[in-house]
Amino acid sequence: MKIEDVYANDHYTLAGTIFWMAPEVVRTPKEGYSAKIDIWSLGCVVLEMFAGKRPWSTEEALAAMFKIGNELKPPIPDDVKEYMSADAKDFLEKCFTM
Repeated sequence: MKIEDVYANDHYTLAGTIFWMAPEVVRTPKEGYSAKIDIWSLGCVVLEMFAGKRPWSTEEALAAMFKIGNELKPPIPDDVKEYMSADAKDFLEKCFTM
């Protein structure tokens, strides 16, 4: 099946791993979301590569889901912030923009 516009909202179901989900997926599964959610997930993967642990690593899935649904960005651990470049911080900031 060919998708004409991957950036158009469409109806999808809630599926995937909570800790890498974008707020749109958690909050509005009935309204749909677009391929833009993949940018948020990319930011989560990059953050995981910096930190050596998954995003929201100190949270249970339900607590993380609540925070994500309220559009909170995954926290960057303090020891990771110390050695991240300004460009890396800016990249993550852009990835975690709704």
